[in-house]
Amino acid sequence: MAKDRPNFLQRLSELETPGRRLVAKVASHLYKTTPSLVTFAEPLEKGWWIDTNLSRQQALSRLMMACRVANLDYGTDVVAAF
Repeated sequence: MAKDRPNFLQRLSELETPGRRLVAKVASHLYKTTPSLVTFAEPLEKGWWIDTNLSRQQALSRLMMACRVANLDYGTDVVAAF
């Protein structure tokens, strides 16, 4: 999604859950309430980081949020099997 949409990661970084951000420029900024989880941060492109310590439901929720940011329909434009 980021490769096809300018500013996608920046827009996605503005979304968050009560305890975490979806993506961040600084790995430790992903974890608002549990900074010890920073070991689960994985680098993306251009200096962005993403959390990989997610349940299936959390991963699906984040994918659906990303689809909304990218203006894609989850289930039609994007299909994932967990």
